[in-house]
Amino acid sequence: MITEEKALELLEEHDLPEGIINHSKAVSSRATEIAKRILQADEEVLRIAGLLHDIGKTKCIGNENNKPIKQHPAESGKILRRLGEGRLAKLCESHSPKQLAENSLKKHSLEEKILILSDMQTMEKEQISLDERLEDLISRYPEETRYIKNIKRSIPKYKKIRREINSKMDRPKSTK
Repeated sequence: MITEEKALELLEEHDLPEGIINHSKAVSSRATEIAKRILQADEEVLRIAGLLHDIGKTKCIGNENNKPIKQHPAESGKILRRLGEGRLAKLCESHSPKQLAENSLKKHSLEEKILILSDMQTMEKEQISLDERLEDLISRYPEETRYIKNIKRSIPKYKKIRREINSKMDRPKSTK
């Protein structure tokens, strides 16, 4: 698996702006923090997935509003698959509002849910509530975009993920 040092190098190589790099570091930190508090969560894979979840964003930005013009999670997955990192690719693809809107939560692993929640509780490099993040996203993008429609369709799932993750936190890790 990619090391943290290599993940940071990849962010630079893909010309991610400082704001997205800072956001990715904060998502990584949040995902790792949650993983430390959940028995079965893979802390290391979440640390790296948090760093790389938006690596495909620069391939998606380019219109006059500097907004994503296609699904950056899919682009992130393509980049990671080319590097032979299928597990990381699947994790990064999972934070797509479209994928969340269209699929059952049963299809999402614990790590995918942690990554989704960590991303949705991080704005720029600050941790915020899920409700604040949803409100921010909805206010920044035009109402009629497919992205916002998928976010709105996914709100009950985001909240269900939050409840599930919160219920699993603070269970002691096995010392075996």
